[in-house]
Amino acid sequence: MAVRRTLSTRAWIDSVSPIRTGLRNAISLTAAVTTRPRARSAAAMPAARSICAITQPPKMSPAALASPGMASVLSVGVPAGADGQAMPQTIRAAVCRAFGEPMRIEDVTLADPGPDEVLVAVKACAICHSDITYADGGWGGDLPLVLGHEAAGLVEAVGDNVSHVRPGDTVVVTLIRACGACHYCSAGRDYLCETVFDLDRRSPLTDASGAPLGHGLRTGAFAEKLVVEKSQLARVDPAIPFESASLLACGAITGVGAVTNTAKMPRGAHAAVIGCGGVGLNAVQGARIAGAASIIAIDLSREKLDAAERLGATATIDPIHEDAVDKVLAATGGRGADFVFVASGAPAALESAASYVGKAGTVVIVGMPHSDVTIGYNPSNVASWGQRILGSKMGSACVCRDVPHLAGLYGDGVLQLDWLVTARYTLDQINEAIAATRAGQGLRNTFIVGTPEGTPGGRYLIFVKLTDSDGVVGYGEAYGATFGPKTMAAMIADAAERHLLGRDPHNIEALFRRCYSSGFTQRPDVSMMGCFSALEMACWDIVGKHAGQPVHRLIGGAVQTRLRSYTYLYPATGSIYPAETDGRNVYNDPDMAAEAALQWVERGFTAVKFDPAGPYTIHDPHQPLLADIERSAAMVAAVREAVGTRADILFGTHGQFTPSGAARMAKAIEPYDPLWFEEPVPPDMPEAMAQFAAKTTIPVATGERLTTKYEFARLLALGAAQIVQPDLGRSGGILETKKIAAIAETHHALVAPHCYCGPIAAAANIQLAATLPNFLILEAIRDWTGFHADLLDRPLVFDDGDTLVPTEPGLGVALNEDVARAHPYEGPDLHLVMEDAPVRP
Repeated sequence: MAVRRTLSTRAWIDSVSPIRTGLRNAISLTAAVTTRPRARSAAAMPAARSICAITQPPKMSPAALASPGMASVLSVGVPAGADGQAMPQTIRAAVCRAFGEPMRIEDVTLADPGPDEVLVAVKACAICHSDITYADGGWGGDLPLVLGHEAAGLVEAVGDNVSHVRPGDTVVVTLIRACGACHYCSAGRDYLCETVFDLDRRSPLTDASGAPLGHGLRTGAFAEKLVVEKSQLARVDPAIPFESASLLACGAITGVGAVTNTAKMPRGAHAAVIGCGGVGLNAVQGARIAGAASIIAIDLSREKLDAAERLGATATIDPIHEDAVDKVLAATGGRGADFVFVASGAPAALESAASYVGKAGTVVIVGMPHSDVTIGYNPSNVASWGQRILGSKMGSACVCRDVPHLAGLYGDGVLQLDWLVTARYTLDQINEAIAATRAGQGLRNTFIVGTPEGTPGGRYLIFVKLTDSDGVVGYGEAYGATFGPKTMAAMIADAAERHLLGRDPHNIEALFRRCYSSGFTQRPDVSMMGCFSALEMACWDIVGKHAGQPVHRLIGGAVQTRLRSYTYLYPATGSIYPAETDGRNVYNDPDMAAEAALQWVERGFTAVKFDPAGPYTIHDPHQPLLADIERSAAMVAAVREAVGTRADILFGTHGQFTPSGAARMAKAIEPYDPLWFEEPVPPDMPEAMAQFAAKTTIPVATGERLTTKYEFARLLALGAAQIVQPDLGRSGGILETKKIAAIAETHHALVAPHCYCGPIAAAANIQLAATLPNFLILEAIRDWTGFHADLLDRPLVFDDGDTLVPTEPGLGVALNEDVARAHPYEGPDLHLVMEDAPVRP
């Protein structure tokens, strides 16, 4: 099945924005919001909300733009004559000419209305996911065309057979076109009119060359004016703001109508709503208006659940982190929901609905999936429990009945609409508005988290949060040490804005190619790959959650569910950085190193790593001092004596030496049989590392500072390493590192994922490692306890020497944002810092 998802469209660095998700964006064809009388008193209004009014005519002065209270209306079209008639006229419209491409603002010709048609000057049009799905090619169809179907405006002219509206009326324009005479229209089911396709053949639009333009969804409201069939509109109180009135055209009648018209839900019923986007939130309102005993909102986005509570939900459920079935049963007295409204087109949402509904209950499918999506259900349960499955198209609405009714509920303060408008855009900003709606006004946040003293993983951790158009959240982490954290966060935001946002997170290979090549680089770039790696693993987190599967099951499945793990030897107290330590410690004292190693082995570890080989500096690699060689040999010997054969020793240097210098060091420690010699020379010249590898019997491990399959392929082709250590926060993410592991497999090389960062990158390492037949061992941050555990909603699990592979969807963990926000980093240092002074005897 094909499921399209898009990524969020706004970036906030260091904080989480309070802007709500899943609400509507309105394209306002006024320069600013016109001051109009309200249908309700201020006391009856919802709480104030933040609305971005950024529409201004191009000729206004900066001073005028800043004037408070100014409302400038964009002049559009040719005024209608005194008799209410009109002639063909040139208007501006957003034309979709290619699926998946930005719309173009063009001058087009709008025909005059026919006898049964009405000319409307569009004042506001809400963005609906149906328009976006059509524009992306999700339903097929012909191009070019003008989309948009949730409009409000003023009547300019009417045809001879139109009597229910007249010029000057405020109207809501919908996509529901009804002949009034067919079987379904006669039964009051205008939304199923049998003749809509015949009526749809005629479009009033042509482009500048005279070629016809389609009338998308029979409306074409992404334009200054439109001509529609008379049955598609209803008159409303002119006191309703145009932006709010536009929501009546689709989101409100679909959501509320699903409850009141399709389901005819009685008072006192238990209702559940899956998916709290614009339609879902209106379904919540419909359930409240209908007098539901309980209203359970189910969504993956905390922001959307908060919005649902504000609109009347009595309980909220995040099905990723809670047992949704148990919570629904608890909220309904143990019997399950009487009505479940599925307001999301996501297959997982559709498939889960049956598990929430009780006996004699009804599942109402409101959300529209892509045309090739299919789901399965158990017909035996449906039959034996007397359940029903209903489809709800446009809320089973009758335009002339339901739009005025909902407008009246708005006027009475019962139906909230103003609060659902989150931003306003001009017609010229149509693509920006669509991008924002694709994201459901979702949030992408970068968290820069300072680690408490004594916490391994770097001086700070950089996490990324992505939210897709269904409100599904994904987390990632960058192992970025080349720039300061705020610069790195800005670079992540830039990469996301350019290459990811508004796109389908399933298309990870395409995302990699854009990031890798678009900047005319097409070469491994450690900074870009740090940015991309964080975003890529967040995409996988989203993909896994949509599939309801852990990532490892999507990339080959588990070869092992327990991953042998090792830890570094760190001081028990104080700084963990060697340059900041004084006196005897695990970095320079054989007895203390042996004692620490034994303690970790007693806790289950079967391998420990340490670097006693002296400082690593910004200068060229050096020959080890004799004192460094002597100390290293003594410490390796002491650890070996302490742990015996119960644990492997990982000699973890950091590129300090020349090839010959590393060979001298290797000769001194070879008798103690370390499992590897890590990064013996700098990573920039794999030829030099190959020289060293030929001089020792100790396997060479390296890779934490390498990125992409290209650098690792060169390393392996030279025979420079037998163990590769990609760090998924830098190497290119999960898919690219899967390729690295495959290349290593062809050289009979093993993979030991590196992790000197935080628990999100660690979770990505774990998901990948589970799938690798050539996996060797995993780097753990101690035993995943302490601050690294605090940063997660549930800690990673270390058990008897192994890390257990999470089986929850996505990466299997989520960032505890409260903890992340409580530990901002304000220091001057980079993630890791090499010493400045050269090494001297």
